[in-house]
Amino acid sequence: MSFRLLLLAFVLALEIPSLCVAEDGIAIPSGVVSITEVGNTGRFLVANYSSISLFEPAARRFEPMRIVNNSRPNVPTGLAYDARRRRLFIANYLSNNVLIGRVDLNAREITIESEFGTDQATSPENVAVDTLSGDVAIANYDGNDVQIWTAEAESWHRTCTVPVAQAHGVAFVNGVVFATSLASREILKINSKACVIEARAGSAGWGDNQFLWPTAVGEFDRDHILVSDAHTGKLSVLAKQSLQFVKNMGGNGPNLFNMPYGFSRASDGSLLVLSTFGHEIVHFDSAGNLRRRYGSKNNVSWTDKDSLNRGNWKGYRRIDIPQSFLGRCVQQSYNVLYDCAKDRYFSLPEPDNTYLSGGSYFYFVQLSETDRGWVLSSPQNPNLIYLNKPDLRVVVLPLHVDVWQSAEAIVRGETTIPLGRVAQAASIVLEMEPKKPLTLEGAGEVIARQTAYAVNVLPSLWGVRSVHSTAEQVAMQLRKSLSELNEFVTATERCATAECNTRRLCEIADGAARQLVNRKRIPLDTLSAAAMLNPCFGPKMIAALSGGSISGE
Repeated sequence: MSFRLLLLAFVLALEIPSLCVAEDGIAIPSGVVSITEVGNTGRFLVANYSSISLFEPAARRFEPMRIVNNSRPNVPTGLAYDARRRRLFIANYLSNNVLIGRVDLNAREITIESEFGTDQATSPENVAVDTLSGDVAIANYDGNDVQIWTAEAESWHRTCTVPVAQAHGVAFVNGVVFATSLASREILKINSKACVIEARAGSAGWGDNQFLWPTAVGEFDRDHILVSDAHTGKLSVLAKQSLQFVKNMGGNGPNLFNMPYGFSRASDGSLLVLSTFGHEIVHFDSAGNLRRRYGSKNNVSWTDKDSLNRGNWKGYRRIDIPQSFLGRCVQQSYNVLYDCAKDRYFSLPEPDNTYLSGGSYFYFVQLSETDRGWVLSSPQNPNLIYLNKPDLRVVVLPLHVDVWQSAEAIVRGETTIPLGRVAQAASIVLEMEPKKPLTLEGAGEVIARQTAYAVNVLPSLWGVRSVHSTAEQVAMQLRKSLSELNEFVTATERCATAECNTRRLCEIADGAARQLVNRKRIPLDTLSAAAMLNPCFGPKMIAALSGGSISGE
Protein backbone atom coordinates (compact mmCIF):
# COMPACT_ATOMS: atom_id res chain seq x y z
CA MET A 1 0.00 0.00 0.00
CA SER A 2 1.33 3.47 -0.85
CA PHE A 3 2.42 5.92 1.85
CA ARG A 4 -0.37 8.33 0.84
CA LEU A 5 -3.07 5.67 1.23
CA LEU A 6 -1.59 4.71 4.59
CA LEU A 7 -1.74 8.34 5.68
CA LEU A 8 -5.33 8.50 4.43
CA ALA A 9 -6.17 5.37 6.42
CA PHE A 10 -4.53 6.89 9.48
CA VAL A 11 -6.57 10.09 9.19
CA LEU A 12 -9.81 8.14 8.79
CA ALA A 13 -8.93 5.85 11.70
CA LEU A 14 -8.54 8.92 13.91
CA GLU A 15 -11.68 10.58 12.56
CA ILE A 16 -13.39 10.79 15.95
CA PRO A 17 -10.46 12.24 17.96
CA SER A 18 -9.00 13.91 14.87
CA LEU A 19 -8.55 17.36 16.37
CA CYS A 20 -5.72 18.11 18.74
CA VAL A 21 -6.58 21.14 20.88
CA ALA A 22 -3.52 22.95 22.18
CA GLU A 23 -3.14 25.31 25.10
CA ASP A 24 -3.90 28.26 22.85
CA GLY A 25 -7.23 26.68 21.84
CA ILE A 26 -6.34 26.01 18.19
CA ALA A 27 -7.46 22.59 16.95
CA ILE A 28 -5.28 21.23 14.13
CA PRO A 29 -6.74 18.29 12.13
CA SER A 30 -4.84 15.02 11.85
CA GLY A 31 -2.64 14.55 8.80
CA VAL A 32 -2.58 18.06 7.31
CA VAL A 33 -0.72 17.79 3.98
CA SER A 34 -1.37 20.89 1.85
CA ILE A 35 -1.80 24.63 2.49
CA THR A 36 -2.48 27.63 0.23
CA GLU A 37 -3.15 31.31 0.90
CA VAL A 38 -6.44 32.75 -0.37
CA GLY A 39 -5.20 35.72 -2.37
CA ASN A 40 -3.29 38.19 -0.21
CA THR A 41 -5.69 37.92 2.72
CA GLY A 42 -3.39 36.28 5.24
CA ARG A 43 -5.98 33.50 5.48
CA PHE A 44 -5.18 29.95 4.40
CA LEU A 45 -6.93 26.79 3.30
CA VAL A 46 -5.53 23.49 4.58
CA ALA A 47 -6.29 19.95 3.33
CA ASN A 48 -5.84 16.65 5.17
CA TYR A 49 -7.05 13.92 2.76
CA SER A 50 -10.59 14.02 4.15
CA SER A 51 -11.51 17.70 4.55
CA ILE A 52 -10.50 21.32 3.94
CA SER A 53 -10.24 23.85 6.76
CA LEU A 54 -9.74 27.59 7.06
CA PHE A 55 -6.68 28.71 9.03
CA GLU A 56 -6.53 32.33 10.22
CA PRO A 57 -3.21 32.96 12.01
CA ALA A 58 -4.12 36.50 13.08
CA ALA A 59 -7.29 35.31 14.76
CA ARG A 60 -5.67 32.04 15.88
CA ARG A 61 -8.59 30.15 14.45
CA PHE A 62 -8.96 26.85 12.58
CA GLU A 63 -12.42 26.02 11.26
CA PRO A 64 -13.83 23.45 8.78
CA MET A 65 -14.98 24.48 5.30
CA ARG A 66 -18.04 22.93 3.71
CA ILE A 67 -17.64 21.54 0.18
CA VAL A 68 -20.84 21.71 -1.86
CA ASN A 69 -21.96 20.78 -5.36
CA ASN A 70 -19.45 18.00 -5.89
CA SER A 71 -20.72 14.76 -7.41
CA ARG A 72 -17.62 12.69 -6.58
CA PRO A 73 -15.95 11.77 -3.26
CA ASN A 74 -13.76 14.48 -1.78
CA VAL A 75 -10.21 13.31 -1.05
CA PRO A 76 -8.30 16.63 -1.10
CA THR A 77 -4.54 16.12 -1.13
CA GLY A 78 -3.33 19.29 -2.86
CA LEU A 79 -4.57 22.87 -2.95
CA ALA A 80 -3.69 25.87 -5.11
CA TYR A 81 -5.54 29.19 -5.06
CA ASP A 82 -5.57 31.24 -8.28
CA ALA A 83 -5.88 34.89 -7.20
CA ARG A 84 -6.49 36.06 -10.77
CA ARG A 85 -9.45 33.76 -11.36
CA ARG A 86 -10.38 33.84 -7.66
CA ARG A 87 -10.81 30.10 -7.76
CA LEU A 88 -9.46 27.18 -5.74
CA PHE A 89 -7.94 24.15 -7.50
CA ILE A 90 -8.16 20.88 -5.56
CA ALA A 91 -6.20 17.71 -6.34
CA ASN A 92 -8.88 15.09 -5.65
CA TYR A 93 -6.73 12.01 -5.10
CA LEU A 94 -9.01 8.97 -5.20
CA SER A 95 -11.52 10.50 -7.63
CA ASN A 96 -8.72 11.05 -10.20
CA ASN A 97 -9.66 14.62 -11.07
CA VAL A 98 -9.03 18.26 -10.24
CA LEU A 99 -11.89 20.29 -8.78
CA ILE A 100 -12.36 24.02 -9.36
CA GLY A 101 -14.27 25.85 -6.67
CA ARG A 102 -15.44 29.29 -5.60
CA VAL A 103 -14.42 30.16 -2.05
CA ASP A 104 -16.64 32.07 0.38
CA LEU A 105 -14.54 32.52 3.51
CA ASN A 106 -17.27 34.28 5.47
CA ALA A 107 -19.74 31.47 4.85
CA ARG A 108 -16.98 28.85 5.33
CA GLU A 109 -18.01 27.30 2.04
CA ILE A 110 -16.35 26.00 -1.15
CA THR A 111 -18.72 25.64 -4.10
CA ILE A 112 -17.45 23.27 -6.81
CA GLU A 113 -18.14 24.79 -10.23
CA SER A 114 -16.28 22.43 -12.56
CA GLU A 115 -13.67 19.69 -12.78
CA PHE A 116 -11.15 18.34 -15.25
CA GLY A 117 -8.69 15.49 -15.64
CA THR A 118 -11.21 12.70 -15.19
CA ASP A 119 -9.92 9.50 -16.88
CA GLN A 120 -6.64 11.26 -17.67
CA ALA A 121 -5.28 12.09 -14.21
CA THR A 122 -4.35 9.14 -11.99
CA SER A 123 -4.13 9.82 -8.26
CA PRO A 124 -3.38 13.55 -8.51
CA GLU A 125 -1.33 14.28 -5.41
CA ASN A 126 -0.71 18.01 -5.84
CA VAL A 127 -1.71 20.87 -8.12
CA ALA A 128 -0.17 24.26 -9.00
CA VAL A 129 -1.23 27.32 -11.02
CA ASP A 130 1.04 29.56 -13.10
CA THR A 131 0.16 33.12 -12.09
CA LEU A 132 1.15 34.47 -15.53
CA SER A 133 -0.41 32.06 -18.01
CA GLY A 134 -3.09 30.53 -15.81
CA ASP A 135 -1.97 27.05 -16.83
CA VAL A 136 -2.24 24.28 -14.26
CA ALA A 137 0.27 21.55 -13.40
CA ILE A 138 -0.75 18.25 -11.79
CA ALA A 139 1.53 15.72 -10.06
CA ASN A 140 0.02 12.26 -10.61
CA TYR A 141 1.46 9.82 -8.10
CA ASP A 142 0.09 6.54 -9.41
CA GLY A 143 0.07 7.91 -12.96
CA ASN A 144 3.84 8.50 -12.66
CA ASP A 145 3.75 11.79 -14.53
CA VAL A 146 3.35 15.55 -14.37
CA GLN A 147 0.68 17.02 -16.63
CA ILE A 148 0.17 20.59 -17.86
CA TRP A 149 -3.40 21.73 -18.55
CA THR A 150 -4.57 24.86 -20.38
CA ALA A 151 -8.03 26.45 -20.31
CA GLU A 152 -9.64 27.18 -23.67
CA ALA A 153 -13.06 28.79 -23.62
CA GLU A 154 -15.09 26.72 -21.14
CA SER A 155 -12.97 23.57 -21.24
CA TRP A 156 -9.53 22.33 -20.15
CA HIS A 157 -7.04 20.53 -22.41
CA ARG A 158 -3.91 18.63 -21.53
CA THR A 159 -0.97 20.13 -23.40
CA CYS A 160 2.00 18.29 -21.89
CA THR A 161 2.82 15.05 -20.09
CA VAL A 162 6.26 14.39 -18.61
CA PRO A 163 7.11 11.02 -17.03
CA VAL A 164 7.96 11.45 -13.33
CA ALA A 165 8.03 8.28 -11.21
CA GLN A 166 5.76 8.66 -8.17
CA ALA A 167 5.27 12.38 -8.80
CA HIS A 168 4.27 14.17 -5.63
CA GLY A 169 5.15 17.85 -5.18
CA VAL A 170 4.63 20.39 -7.95
CA ALA A 171 5.07 24.16 -8.38
CA PHE A 172 4.48 26.42 -11.39
CA VAL A 173 6.64 29.55 -11.62
CA ASN A 174 6.60 31.79 -14.70
CA GLY A 175 6.25 28.94 -17.19
CA VAL A 176 8.67 26.64 -15.38
CA VAL A 177 7.39 23.61 -13.48
CA PHE A 178 9.26 22.14 -10.51
CA ALA A 179 8.29 18.63 -9.40
CA THR A 180 9.43 15.99 -6.93
CA SER A 181 9.83 12.26 -7.52
CA LEU A 182 9.44 9.99 -4.50
CA ALA A 183 10.81 7.05 -6.48
CA SER A 184 14.15 8.62 -7.45
CA ARG A 185 14.24 11.15 -4.57
CA GLU A 186 14.88 13.91 -7.09
CA ILE A 187 13.77 17.45 -7.83
CA LEU A 188 12.96 18.10 -11.51
CA LYS A 189 12.83 21.33 -13.50
CA ILE A 190 10.42 21.10 -16.45
CA ASN A 191 10.05 23.47 -19.39
CA SER A 192 6.25 23.50 -19.77
CA LYS A 193 6.30 24.81 -23.36
CA ALA A 194 8.88 22.39 -24.74
CA CYS A 195 7.54 19.66 -22.43
CA VAL A 196 11.02 18.46 -21.44
CA ILE A 197 13.02 18.07 -18.25
CA GLU A 198 15.74 20.73 -18.23
CA ALA A 199 17.49 19.85 -14.97
CA ARG A 200 17.33 17.42 -12.09
CA ALA A 201 19.00 17.22 -8.70
CA GLY A 202 19.07 15.02 -5.63
CA SER A 203 19.57 11.42 -4.56
CA ALA A 204 18.47 9.22 -1.66
CA GLY A 205 19.99 10.12 1.70
CA TRP A 206 20.15 12.51 4.65
CA GLY A 207 22.90 14.83 3.41
CA ASP A 208 22.84 18.16 1.60
CA ASN A 209 20.95 17.92 -1.70
CA GLN A 210 19.69 14.47 -0.68
CA PHE A 211 16.11 13.44 0.05
CA LEU A 212 14.13 10.53 1.40
CA TRP A 213 10.55 11.65 0.81
CA PRO A 214 10.42 15.08 -0.93
CA THR A 215 6.70 15.76 -0.68
CA ALA A 216 6.41 19.44 -1.58
CA VAL A 217 8.15 22.08 -3.66
CA GLY A 218 7.39 25.77 -4.07
CA GLU A 219 8.80 29.21 -4.75
CA PHE A 220 10.97 30.52 -1.92
CA ASP A 221 12.01 33.86 -3.37
CA ARG A 222 12.86 35.35 -6.76
CA ASP A 223 15.94 33.15 -7.21
CA HIS A 224 15.19 30.06 -5.17
CA ILE A 225 12.76 27.23 -4.60
CA LEU A 226 12.04 25.36 -1.36
CA VAL A 227 11.69 21.57 -0.96
CA SER A 228 10.05 19.90 2.02
CA ASP A 229 11.21 16.37 2.87
CA ALA A 230 8.73 14.64 5.18
CA HIS A 231 11.04 11.81 6.25
CA THR A 232 14.21 13.79 7.02
CA GLY A 233 12.10 16.72 8.20
CA LYS A 234 14.36 19.16 6.38
CA LEU A 235 13.43 22.19 4.29
CA SER A 236 16.02 22.66 1.54
CA VAL A 237 16.62 25.83 -0.48
CA LEU A 238 17.76 25.28 -4.09
CA ALA A 239 18.70 27.72 -6.84
CA LYS A 240 15.91 28.07 -9.42
CA GLN A 241 18.13 28.04 -12.45
CA SER A 242 20.58 25.24 -11.62
CA LEU A 243 18.84 23.42 -8.75
CA GLN A 244 22.10 23.81 -6.86
CA PHE A 245 21.80 23.25 -3.11
CA VAL A 246 22.03 26.42 -1.00
CA LYS A 247 21.04 25.55 2.57
CA ASN A 248 18.56 23.63 4.69
CA MET A 249 16.85 23.88 8.06
CA GLY A 250 14.58 21.94 10.39
CA GLY A 251 14.38 18.19 10.88
CA ASN A 252 12.15 15.68 12.65
CA GLY A 253 12.34 15.71 16.43
CA PRO A 254 10.42 16.38 19.67
CA ASN A 255 11.17 20.10 19.38
CA LEU A 256 11.15 20.37 15.58
CA PHE A 257 8.79 19.04 12.90
CA ASN A 258 7.08 15.68 12.76
CA MET A 259 7.05 14.93 9.02
CA PRO A 260 6.57 18.34 7.35
CA TYR A 261 4.43 17.39 4.40
CA GLY A 262 3.75 20.80 2.88
CA PHE A 263 4.21 24.56 3.19
CA SER A 264 3.04 27.89 1.85
CA ARG A 265 4.98 31.08 1.22
CA ALA A 266 2.60 33.84 2.35
CA SER A 267 2.07 37.17 0.60
CA ASP A 268 3.94 38.97 3.41
CA GLY A 269 7.03 36.82 2.76
CA SER A 270 6.58 34.61 5.82
CA LEU A 271 6.54 30.82 5.63
CA LEU A 272 3.97 28.42 7.09
CA VAL A 273 5.02 24.77 7.39
CA LEU A 274 2.70 21.84 8.11
CA SER A 275 3.99 19.40 10.73
CA THR A 276 1.76 16.58 9.53
CA PHE A 277 2.07 14.17 12.46
CA GLY A 278 2.72 16.97 14.95
CA HIS A 279 -0.77 18.51 14.86
CA GLU A 280 0.96 21.81 14.22
CA ILE A 281 1.56 24.66 11.79
CA VAL A 282 4.92 26.35 12.27
CA HIS A 283 5.18 30.00 11.20
CA PHE A 284 8.53 31.56 10.23
CA ASP A 285 9.18 35.17 9.26
CA SER A 286 10.72 36.14 5.91
CA ALA A 287 14.23 35.78 7.37
CA GLY A 288 13.55 32.23 8.54
CA ASN A 289 13.17 33.03 12.23
CA LEU A 290 10.50 31.23 14.21
CA ARG A 291 7.47 33.47 14.61
CA ARG A 292 4.96 31.15 16.27
CA ARG A 293 3.89 27.53 16.62
CA TYR A 294 0.17 26.96 16.15
CA GLY A 295 -1.18 23.77 17.69
CA SER A 296 0.26 21.27 20.11
CA LYS A 297 3.68 22.82 20.84
CA ASN A 298 3.02 26.53 21.03
CA ASN A 299 5.35 26.96 24.04
CA VAL A 300 8.09 24.55 22.94
CA SER A 301 11.45 26.03 21.96
CA TRP A 302 12.87 25.35 18.48
CA THR A 303 15.91 23.08 18.97
CA ASP A 304 17.31 19.93 17.38
CA LYS A 305 17.87 18.23 20.74
CA ASP A 306 17.05 14.50 20.36
CA SER A 307 16.12 15.00 16.69
CA LEU A 308 16.45 12.13 14.23
CA ASN A 309 18.89 14.22 12.20
CA ARG A 310 21.50 13.84 14.92
CA GLY A 311 21.72 10.14 14.13
CA ASN A 312 24.01 8.34 11.69
CA TRP A 313 21.69 6.81 9.09
CA LYS A 314 22.22 4.38 6.26
CA GLY A 315 19.06 4.99 4.31
CA TYR A 316 16.28 4.26 6.78
CA ARG A 317 18.54 2.29 9.15
CA ARG A 318 20.08 4.06 12.14
CA ILE A 319 23.52 2.61 12.75
CA ASP A 320 24.96 4.79 15.54
CA ILE A 321 22.94 3.51 18.53
CA PRO A 322 22.75 -0.30 18.57
CA GLN A 323 20.42 -1.58 21.29
CA SER A 324 19.59 -4.81 23.06
CA PHE A 325 16.28 -6.45 22.21
CA LEU A 326 15.21 -10.04 22.94
CA GLY A 327 18.84 -10.94 23.55
CA ARG A 328 19.97 -9.52 20.20
CA CYS A 329 21.73 -6.37 19.09
CA VAL A 330 19.31 -4.39 16.92
CA GLN A 331 19.20 -1.11 14.99
CA GLN A 332 16.16 1.14 14.75
CA SER A 333 14.62 1.64 11.33
CA TYR A 334 11.37 2.28 9.47
CA ASN A 335 8.65 -0.02 10.86
CA VAL A 336 11.31 -2.64 11.69
CA LEU A 337 14.28 -3.37 13.97
CA TYR A 338 17.30 -4.82 12.13
CA ASP A 339 19.50 -7.48 13.69
CA CYS A 340 23.04 -6.06 13.87
CA ALA A 341 24.78 -9.35 13.09
CA LYS A 342 22.37 -11.35 10.94
CA ASP A 343 20.33 -10.84 7.81
CA ARG A 344 17.18 -10.67 9.91
CA TYR A 345 14.73 -8.10 11.15
CA PHE A 346 11.84 -7.78 13.57
CA SER A 347 8.81 -6.20 11.95
CA LEU A 348 6.33 -4.13 13.92
CA PRO A 349 2.56 -4.63 13.62
CA GLU A 350 0.87 -3.61 10.38
CA PRO A 351 -2.06 -1.13 10.33
CA ASP A 352 -4.64 -3.91 9.96
CA ASN A 353 -3.62 -5.22 13.40
CA THR A 354 -5.55 -2.40 15.00
CA TYR A 355 -5.28 -3.27 18.67
CA LEU A 356 -1.47 -3.16 18.46
CA SER A 357 -0.91 -0.55 15.76
CA GLY A 358 -3.76 1.89 16.32
CA GLY A 359 -4.48 1.63 12.58
CA SER A 360 -1.17 3.16 11.48
CA TYR A 361 2.40 2.13 10.71
CA PHE A 362 5.21 2.53 13.22
CA TYR A 363 7.19 4.69 10.82
CA PHE A 364 10.43 5.64 12.59
CA VAL A 365 10.68 3.03 15.36
CA GLN A 366 12.05 4.05 18.75
CA LEU A 367 13.14 1.45 21.31
CA SER A 368 14.14 1.59 24.98
CA GLU A 369 14.88 -1.12 27.50
CA THR A 370 13.93 -1.02 31.18
CA ASP A 371 14.52 -3.51 33.98
CA ARG A 372 11.00 -4.87 33.42
CA GLY A 373 10.69 -4.89 29.64
CA TRP A 374 11.04 -3.16 26.28
CA VAL A 375 9.23 0.02 25.19
CA LEU A 376 8.46 0.32 21.46
CA SER A 377 6.88 3.39 19.91
CA SER A 378 6.95 5.74 16.95
CA PRO A 379 6.35 9.52 16.84
CA GLN A 380 3.95 8.83 13.98
CA ASN A 381 1.88 6.17 15.78
CA PRO A 382 -0.75 6.66 18.53
CA ASN A 383 0.19 3.49 20.46
CA LEU A 384 3.08 2.51 22.71
CA ILE A 385 3.85 -1.22 22.85
CA TYR A 386 5.35 -2.67 26.01
CA LEU A 387 6.86 -6.19 25.92
CA ASN A 388 7.32 -7.70 29.36
CA LYS A 389 10.47 -9.55 30.47
CA PRO A 390 10.96 -12.42 30.07
CA ASP A 391 7.56 -13.76 29.00
CA LEU A 392 6.94 -11.22 26.17
CA ARG A 393 3.36 -10.56 27.24
CA VAL A 394 2.25 -7.34 25.60
CA VAL A 395 0.55 -4.21 26.92
CA VAL A 396 -0.71 -1.48 24.58
CA LEU A 397 -0.75 2.02 26.06
CA PRO A 398 -2.81 4.36 23.85
CA LEU A 399 -0.97 7.66 23.68
CA HIS A 400 -1.10 10.12 20.81
CA VAL A 401 0.93 10.77 17.72
CA ASP A 402 4.00 12.99 18.25
CA VAL A 403 5.23 11.14 21.34
CA TRP A 404 9.02 10.73 21.28
CA GLN A 405 11.47 8.62 23.24
CA SER A 406 14.26 10.61 24.82
CA ALA A 407 16.91 9.67 27.36
CA GLU A 408 15.07 7.41 29.84
CA ALA A 409 11.71 9.09 29.15
CA ILE A 410 8.92 9.63 26.68
CA VAL A 411 8.25 13.22 25.66
CA ARG A 412 5.37 15.15 24.13
CA GLY A 413 5.59 18.89 24.02
CA GLU A 414 6.61 20.14 27.46
CA THR A 415 5.60 16.93 29.26
CA THR A 416 8.13 14.21 30.15
CA ILE A 417 7.30 10.83 31.69
CA PRO A 418 10.11 8.52 32.90
CA LEU A 419 10.29 5.14 31.18
CA GLY A 420 10.31 3.51 34.60
CA ARG A 421 6.86 4.90 35.21
CA VAL A 422 5.69 3.56 31.86
CA ALA A 423 7.02 0.10 32.80
CA GLN A 424 5.32 0.34 36.19
CA ALA A 425 2.00 1.22 34.53
CA ALA A 426 2.34 -1.72 32.14
CA SER A 427 3.11 -4.05 35.05
CA ILE A 428 -0.08 -2.96 36.81
CA VAL A 429 -2.06 -3.85 33.69
CA LEU A 430 -0.35 -7.24 33.37
CA GLU A 431 -1.02 -8.09 37.00
CA MET A 432 -4.75 -7.90 36.30
CA GLU A 433 -4.62 -11.37 34.77
CA PRO A 434 -2.87 -14.58 35.94
CA LYS A 435 -0.27 -16.19 33.70
CA LYS A 436 -1.79 -19.33 32.24
CA PRO A 437 -2.38 -20.96 28.83
CA LEU A 438 -5.24 -19.37 26.91
CA THR A 439 -7.41 -20.03 23.90
CA LEU A 440 -7.55 -17.43 21.14
CA GLU A 441 -10.93 -16.28 22.40
CA GLY A 442 -9.66 -16.14 25.97
CA ALA A 443 -6.59 -14.15 24.95
CA GLY A 444 -8.83 -11.77 23.00
CA GLU A 445 -10.90 -11.12 26.12
CA VAL A 446 -7.79 -10.57 28.26
CA ILE A 447 -6.19 -8.13 25.78
CA ALA A 448 -9.44 -6.18 25.29
CA ARG A 449 -9.80 -5.78 29.07
CA GLN A 450 -6.16 -4.78 29.49
CA THR A 451 -6.25 -2.24 26.66
CA ALA A 452 -9.42 -0.64 28.04
CA TYR A 453 -7.87 -0.46 31.50
CA ALA A 454 -4.53 0.88 30.23
CA VAL A 455 -6.14 4.21 29.27
CA ASN A 456 -6.86 4.90 32.94
CA VAL A 457 -3.57 3.68 34.40
CA LEU A 458 -1.60 6.77 33.44
CA PRO A 459 -3.99 9.62 32.52
CA SER A 460 -0.97 11.89 31.99
CA LEU A 461 0.08 9.63 29.11
CA TRP A 462 -2.43 11.60 27.03
CA GLY A 463 -4.46 8.42 26.48
CA VAL A 464 -6.40 8.48 23.21
CA ARG A 465 -8.71 5.58 22.35
CA SER A 466 -7.74 5.83 18.69
CA VAL A 467 -9.11 2.46 17.54
CA HIS A 468 -11.57 0.37 19.56
CA SER A 469 -11.13 -3.41 19.25
CA THR A 470 -13.60 -5.84 20.78
CA ALA A 471 -12.52 -9.18 22.25
CA GLU A 472 -13.80 -10.90 19.10
CA GLN A 473 -11.81 -8.56 16.85
CA VAL A 474 -8.65 -9.08 18.90
CA ALA A 475 -9.11 -12.85 18.73
CA MET A 476 -9.41 -12.65 14.94
CA GLN A 477 -6.22 -10.58 14.75
CA LEU A 478 -4.43 -13.06 17.02
CA ARG A 479 -5.52 -15.90 14.76
CA LYS A 480 -4.14 -14.06 11.72
CA SER A 481 -0.82 -13.34 13.51
CA LEU A 482 -0.48 -17.04 14.37
CA SER A 483 -1.67 -18.38 11.01
CA GLU A 484 1.66 -20.17 10.41
CA LEU A 485 1.75 -21.71 13.88
CA ASN A 486 -1.42 -23.77 13.71
CA GLU A 487 0.03 -26.76 15.58
CA PHE A 488 1.23 -24.46 18.36
CA VAL A 489 -2.20 -22.84 18.64
CA THR A 490 -4.07 -26.16 18.67
CA ALA A 491 -1.76 -27.69 21.28
CA THR A 492 -1.78 -24.62 23.52
CA GLU A 493 -5.57 -24.32 23.36
CA ARG A 494 -5.81 -27.98 24.34
CA CYS A 495 -3.66 -27.19 27.39
CA ALA A 496 -5.92 -24.24 28.20
CA THR A 497 -9.05 -26.40 28.28
CA ALA A 498 -7.64 -29.62 29.80
CA GLU A 499 -4.97 -30.84 32.17
CA CYS A 500 -1.49 -29.96 30.86
CA ASN A 501 1.71 -29.84 32.89
CA THR A 502 4.36 -27.15 32.59
CA ARG A 503 6.79 -29.43 30.83
CA ARG A 504 4.33 -30.17 28.03
CA LEU A 505 3.42 -26.49 27.73
CA CYS A 506 7.08 -25.53 27.32
CA GLU A 507 7.69 -28.29 24.77
CA ILE A 508 4.92 -26.76 22.66
CA ALA A 509 6.47 -23.30 23.04
CA ASP A 510 9.94 -24.60 22.20
CA GLY A 511 8.69 -26.00 18.90
CA ALA A 512 7.16 -22.67 17.89
CA ALA A 513 10.30 -20.75 18.87
CA ARG A 514 12.48 -23.06 16.76
CA GLN A 515 10.08 -22.58 13.85
CA LEU A 516 10.42 -18.79 14.00
CA VAL A 517 14.03 -18.16 15.01
CA ASN A 518 15.73 -18.71 11.63
CA ARG A 519 13.34 -16.61 9.58
CA LYS A 520 14.58 -13.46 7.92
CA ARG A 521 11.46 -11.57 9.02
CA ILE A 522 10.17 -12.15 12.55
CA PRO A 523 6.84 -10.35 13.14
CA LEU A 524 6.49 -8.92 16.64
CA ASP A 525 2.73 -9.39 16.52
CA THR A 526 3.34 -13.12 16.08
CA LEU A 527 5.73 -13.18 19.06
CA SER A 528 3.37 -11.24 21.31
CA ALA A 529 0.35 -13.31 20.24
CA ALA A 530 2.18 -16.56 20.97
CA ALA A 531 3.30 -15.19 24.33
CA MET A 532 -0.26 -14.26 25.29
CA LEU A 533 -1.43 -17.83 24.62
CA ASN A 534 1.50 -19.73 26.09
CA PRO A 535 3.45 -18.34 29.11
CA CYS A 536 6.46 -20.52 28.19
CA PHE A 537 6.88 -19.03 24.73
CA GLY A 538 8.66 -15.76 25.64
CA PRO A 539 11.59 -17.31 27.52
CA LYS A 540 11.91 -20.03 24.87
CA MET A 541 11.99 -17.46 22.06
CA ILE A 542 14.61 -15.31 23.77
CA ALA A 543 16.74 -18.40 24.45
CA ALA A 544 16.45 -19.46 20.80
CA LEU A 545 17.46 -16.01 19.57
CA SER A 546 20.47 -15.91 21.86
CA GLY A 547 21.51 -19.43 20.88
CA GLY A 548 21.02 -20.84 24.37
CA SER A 549 18.41 -22.97 26.08
CA ILE A 550 16.34 -22.84 29.23
CA SER A 551 14.65 -25.36 31.45
CA GLY A 552 10.98 -26.10 31.14
CA GLU A 553 10.22 -24.75 34.60
